[in-house]
Amino acid sequence: MKVKNKEQYLAKVLLDIYDSANSLYEDEKRLGSEDSFYEIVREHEILLAFDDTGTIGYLSYNKTDEKHTLISGLYVTRECQNTGVAGRLINDLKDASPGCVLWAKVLKNAAWAKDFYLKHGFELISDDSPLSYELGQPVKNEPWALLFAYSADAD
Repeated sequence: MKVKNKEQYLAKVLLDIYDSANSLYEDEKRLGSEDSFYEIVREHEILLAFDDTGTIGYLSYNKTDEKHTLISGLYVTRECQNTGVAGRLINDLKDASPGCVLWAKVLKNAAWAKDFYLKHGFELISDDSPLSYELGQPVKNEPWALLFAYSADAD
């Protein structure tokens, strides 16, 4: 028997979900270890999705200030993808963050992620976009990423 504290246990759960979510991509290299997911647990807020089989998805995020929330991870097990789990996690974060602008970065080559965020009311933001300044963009975009923002005021 191995005993873990709740942060270590949650880190293992998140890592298992991450591995399952990325198992569709044979060329995907494992980006994290249990230790790196332990850091996520310690430094981020976590929303979990469950069904009768256990934990099937998670959304990690940070409130950068009272007006901005940055989504740092959104993963659903392979078996539960395309069933509405990720959308439910996004909606729960929207409900938990009234008045906040939600931000998300995704890999440029992840077309499915781009489609997902657009479907859920996010807008694609460029660094020189007027909306970027209007929303008070708290994060800089990276050359490898697309930046999305959601504002309830825009609904």
